[in-house]
Amino acid sequence: MIRTLALVPALLAAAPQTAAAQDFSGLDIGQGAAAFAALGPPAAVGPANPGYTSTRWQQAGGNQLSVTTDAAGRIVYMESFRGPGVPPSVGTGLRFGATTRGEFLALAGSAGMYFPGRGPQVAMGTETVHFHSYGLRGRPGIVATFAFVGPTGGAPELALLDSVILSETGYQSLIWGGPPVPTPGYTEIDMRF
Repeated sequence: MIRTLALVPALLAAAPQTAAAQDFSGLDIGQGAAAFAALGPPAAVGPANPGYTSTRWQQAGGNQLSVTTDAAGRIVYMESFRGPGVPPSVGTGLRFGATTRGEFLALAGSAGMYFPGRGPQVAMGTETVHFHSYGLRGRPGIVATFAFVGPTGGAPELALLDSVILSETGYQSLIWGGPPVPTPGYTEIDMRF
C-alpha cells in the first residue's frame, strides 16, 4: 500500500514566510549546481565527503538549507533544518518544532526505513534524534528522511520535527552506513513533487 502525504504545501509551497518548514527553495535531486544562482550567496561552502561539496544557505525566517553535490555538480543530498533558536513553524502541513513524531507516523502509516550505520535513533547527550526514511512513489532511487528531536528518555512520540532530507538512496547509503532497511509495514510515500 502506498500512503499519500499532503506535503506539497509544506515542502514546496513554503514561501519565504517566517520559519517555513521543509523549504528546498525550488531545488531538486539531480539538478546541477547552476540552480543555486537563484538562492544568492551561500553562508558556507566546503567538502562533504571525498568528491562531494556541501553548500549551506540561511533562509528567510532562520531555517537553513544544506545541499551536497557530486564531482559533476549534480545535487545528491538536500537537508532543510530548523535554525538555532528559531520558533516553531506556523501554518499547515509538517512544521519544524511543532509536528510531533506521533502525528507524523500516524500520517505516514509506518516507521519507514532506517540506515544500518545510523540506526532508527541516535542519542546525543540530552537529546535523541529519531529518523524515518521513505522511498518516494514515482521517484525511484530517491529517499525522504524526516528527523525528530526529543529529550533523551522522554516519550519518543512527542519528539518534534527538526529536519527533512531528500537524497539519492545511494549517496545516503554511503554516508549512513548501508542500504536502508524497511521496518514492519513499510510503504512508500507520495510527496507529489
